[in-house]
Amino acid sequence: MAIFVGSKLYSANIDSLLKVANSPSTHDSTKFFIYYDMAWDYLYSNPDSAYMFSKKAFTYAKKSGSPRIQTKILNLMGSYLQVK
Repeated sequence: MAIFVGSKLYSANIDSLLKVANSPSTHDSTKFFIYYDMAWDYLYSNPDSAYMFSKKAFTYAKKSGSPRIQTKILNLMGSYLQVK
């Protein structure tokens, strides 16, 4: 029962994060970190979802113009290829 409750709460948190990420008023850097963190969370349990989130994060990384941010997400995408 505790696992069900835990996964239900986790699902609610993901839905909340996606709602924030999809809001037009959310800053691009916040959107990047939401998608980046979600990609890492899914990397080993659901690599295809991780890749989808990392592609969204990469969109915001390119907008930032920051080589450091772009490198972070490219590293994660490389990890996806290693896991897959």
